[in-house]
Amino acid sequence: MLKPTSDELLKLEGTCEEYWQEAHSKFEEDEEFYELEFGKRLDIPEEFKAEALVVPTGRDHVDSFVDHIDIANARVRVNKLSVSDISAERAEMMRKFYTGLIYRTNVEADISPWRVAAKHYALHGIAVMGTFWDADRWPDKPKQKEGESEENYNIRLDEWRNQTHESLPIVLQAINPRAMLLDPSYGARRFVFEKHPMLIYDIRNKWPGWQNPQGKRADEEAEYIKYWDRDYRCEWIDKEPLLNGGVVKHNYGFIPYVVIESGLGNISSDGKPEKRYVGLLRYINDLLIAESRVFSLNDLVLKKGALPWYTMSGENAGKVTEIIQRFGVVNPLPEGVVLKEMAPQVPAEALKRHMFIISDYISQHAAPRSLRGLSEEGVRSMVDRRLIASQAELRFAYSAEA
Repeated sequence: MLKPTSDELLKLEGTCEEYWQEAHSKFEEDEEFYELEFGKRLDIPEEFKAEALVVPTGRDHVDSFVDHIDIANARVRVNKLSVSDISAERAEMMRKFYTGLIYRTNVEADISPWRVAAKHYALHGIAVMGTFWDADRWPDKPKQKEGESEENYNIRLDEWRNQTHESLPIVLQAINPRAMLLDPSYGARRFVFEKHPMLIYDIRNKWPGWQNPQGKRADEEAEYIKYWDRDYRCEWIDKEPLLNGGVVKHNYGFIPYVVIESGLGNISSDGKPEKRYVGLLRYINDLLIAESRVFSLNDLVLKKGALPWYTMSGENAGKVTEIIQRFGVVNPLPEGVVLKEMAPQVPAEALKRHMFIISDYISQHAAPRSLRGLSEEGVRSMVDRRLIASQAELRFAYSAEA
């Protein structure tokens, strides 16, 4: 493979950014609906917008999908290089190593990257995992001090070797698809870009030799870009090459990203990524908006019409400024004023039914009824009840592993 230049790669990055722009916009929209931030789309009358309610149906569907993705029982297989016993032993040793790496990552990470990737998979229709060498996890080899004896230096070397035996400088990460620019060409993927905003403070600590040419403060951000292909890599801070020589050769032997597709999209004739990478919510956004709009309007109507109201008649009715509706309080009225209570327009049964609907939303979103020892509607046999309970338990499956 020919070695590209930094300028060529930056032009390629601009082309990929344009190609992925619409897909990234769709990813942001996916997150808007998952985070229930689409209240402004409900088209509620202006005077009632503050009382609009967004129901969590879309989020619950994504989370249920994620709950059904088994991230706790990874199956690792390593191909043998030959039919010999040595090759079989090597393959088994590497299998155990990879299994241990997965376990270590789950234990050390704040949140399992497989859980994060599963969420991206269900929400955006694509999950991206990265495998990288992290030099900060590898202890520096000690240098012999001036005048230090060989014996003392060897002792320090032995301590360093013991530390290296306990260190594994390989990091597995789940990367948000919004940060990725994949090769738009049809067929095998030949290169990948990854982009993130990064604090100047973190950049200075990670690369002490970086000169900060724009003189940014430690609390400001810069754009960090990585490029990888099978043979070369390059990194930039605000479009300025970060590595000595710009583009450098790496020894990975592969592109250190794994892309997993949901299969819910379509590889269309025009090759648009926004059609290929599709999550659960992509084509039901209008329905989610309609559901929340109807629920909000129903709640407003019930709220406005459920309480009793009054009429006053008599020549001194205009003198009444307040009616206190508290138990045991008597409202003195001016002479000749008659107060008449009017029946609420909304029957009590409608309020009760609305309360049950709200209760169902809360139950589906937080803890299903079967997890709280309550029967599900329509469930009669113990087999059905056990099946429903086992499905409900998936809501807390990740917490059990954590």
